[in-house]
Amino acid sequence: MRGQIINGAPFRTITVKQLHPTFAAEVMGADFTNMSDEQLDDIKQAMAKYNVLVFRKAGLSDEEHVEFSRKLGELHDLKLHVKKHRFKHFELFDVGNIDDDGKPFAVDSPRTLFGKDSLAAWDDLDEDLKQDLLERDLVGAHSFLQLRKKGAPEYFADVDPYSQPMARHRLVSTHEASGRKTLYVGNYLHHVETADGTPLPEEENAALMKKLIGHVTRPENVLRLEWYDNGDMIAWDNVSTVHRATGGSYEGKFTGDMRRTTVKDDSPESWGLNSTEEVSESDNVNLKSLNFFKK
Repeated sequence: MRGQIINGAPFRTITVKQLHPTFAAEVMGADFTNMSDEQLDDIKQAMAKYNVLVFRKAGLSDEEHVEFSRKLGELHDLKLHVKKHRFKHFELFDVGNIDDDGKPFAVDSPRTLFGKDSLAAWDDLDEDLKQDLLERDLVGAHSFLQLRKKGAPEYFADVDPYSQPMARHRLVSTHEASGRKTLYVGNYLHHVETADGTPLPEEENAALMKKLIGHVTRPENVLRLEWYDNGDMIAWDNVSTVHRATGGSYEGKFTGDMRRTTVKDDSPESWGLNSTEEVSESDNVNLKSLNFFKK
């Protein structure tokens, strides 16, 4: 469950340091072993205000990671989709690069996470384009397979994104916690449709997607976060931000034992224009969510 911004209300139990002019903050003073309801409310409000939170040296065990995340809402569970799992808890999604014996199977663990502010991107969008998007009520069709094809086009050359139902969300969504408009676009976006489900003409579709994704990912909307220590945790709201993990000069030199919990959105727009029967929950794009990524 997302918090709500309370104008002028100070944080009572935590200290925050803003990391970017428009979003993201480092949180200090969180007690994950004995968290009070008051502190949990502070963290919810901080998430609603900053949309990306960084907890340095949080040091959560797997049990504490799941327990804390569950306090914020219902979690994605992998039991229906994964037969063999490296962790005891099926609420933990394995985003590391080691096998069950702790040996690396691909030594390419990124130590950097990029976040992009989709709320600020909407605020800065050309007013004529804003009006056009709102009047036409355009819809983005998202596909996990589209992300795979873009990431490794040769390996996934035979994969057809249309082989699975796509997750349909309005291009312009409302971020419930803040009441602000946000551009809901990213690398999952396969194409844009009109409100009745008709895809835009190919040239118009390509031009609009390029413009919107390029706008969201402008340098002034981007924050680069480094993983400094084992036990660091980074949380983001994927309604109001776009994220990407990337390597650097250290790529190919390190192993990474990492996991993520995903808290389901419980707002009226959580499923977008999809019914729960239409699309499998195994595709993370189907539900708007909060994500807690721990090293």
